[in-house]
Amino acid sequence: GALPGKLSVAGKAFPAPQTRATRVESNPMPQTPNILLLMTDQQRHDSLGYSRQGEATDTPHLDALAAGGVIFEHAYSSDTACIPARSSLLTGLLPHRVPRGGGDRPRAKTASGLALTEGYWTLAHALRDAGYDTALFGKMHFSPIRAQHGFDTMAMCEHLPAGYPRDEADDYRRWINATGREDVRFQRPGMPRVFPYAQEYHPTHWITHHARQFLDAPARRSKPWFAVVSYTDPHTPYSPPEPYASRHHAADQVLPQSGMESNNGLPWPFSNITVRHPRGTFFEPDRVDHHPAEHLPNVLAAIRAGINHVDDKIGELLAGVDLSNTLVIFLSDHGEYGGHPLSDPYSVALWRDSRCCGVDATNTSGTLWRMCTFCTIWKRIPEKRTTLLISPAIARCLRPTCRS
Repeated sequence: GALPGKLSVAGKAFPAPQTRATRVESNPMPQTPNILLLMTDQQRHDSLGYSRQGEATDTPHLDALAAGGVIFEHAYSSDTACIPARSSLLTGLLPHRVPRGGGDRPRAKTASGLALTEGYWTLAHALRDAGYDTALFGKMHFSPIRAQHGFDTMAMCEHLPAGYPRDEADDYRRWINATGREDVRFQRPGMPRVFPYAQEYHPTHWITHHARQFLDAPARRSKPWFAVVSYTDPHTPYSPPEPYASRHHAADQVLPQSGMESNNGLPWPFSNITVRHPRGTFFEPDRVDHHPAEHLPNVLAAIRAGINHVDDKIGELLAGVDLSNTLVIFLSDHGEYGGHPLSDPYSVALWRDSRCCGVDATNTSGTLWRMCTFCTIWKRIPEKRTTLLISPAIARCLRPTCRS
């Protein structure tokens, strides 16, 4: 158990949260702390157990982490889609100010056109200049996939249909193909199914494996490090591995109440989208009533299984991290619909959406989605915040070690 006055996080004990003033005097952050940024893709705030007191949890390790740190109770993503939200996270800029590539290239409104252009300030560049080893594992929607944005070590597992060339291959695809197995991630990714291979071949396991290799290397003990571990779940594809898939059943999912009437009275541009629901476009809204009745319960079960899988892997990572000298930050790039209407406090959306893909709303509503965000220092933060503030905030916290 934990020592008196301490909290247990992933099997370790460390001091209970204190106010900022008390912390500075009694337990100062080292001059060069390690920084571990854990990110999921498209995860709702209310999917974490600590936010649903008294209910069974799918996220015991993240719940323990939250219990010992800061909880940003009203954190909002800077954008409703993956690519601009992640660019804001790295640069501290609002999406419309992020320098983007693409121009007239094919599908320039997707990854190739929305991705951050190389050669600009990022948090990773700043930390590397300050003497940190920098690493990225998983998904970040760079274009090209291994674009140079300040990370010395990279192992990429991307969302390849999102504007990349058809023959593009990330590091995960090269690896899975080298084992003699087909990369099945994007074969009908919106249809829930069990991952066809053993758990050790799943992207969540692959990302964790590469992150652990980096964190366990002897070099980590002689130099501060900054590692971004960016999981692809619970975004599509909905393909959790066993035993996680069998733990969550469609019949047990609590479905959102019908809420299309909440869109009545919206201004015409928004009501036109939600009522006429145009089909066949890249940013097509994907409503619940576009699918059979059993689709949404199956999606929600697969999402919960994916989150449960990620939580276990985060527990494995944290078990090998020196939490006394590491700032751990957990967040999602944005939230999701989960079949909820506009009135839902955890995902502001203009129509009920079962596919939960953020790009469906990017160029239509401009709304912000609530996300899950917390870190291992100080106290509960009730004020509204956006993820674009994280990069400059970290840089400020590390001064004079790192200057932005």
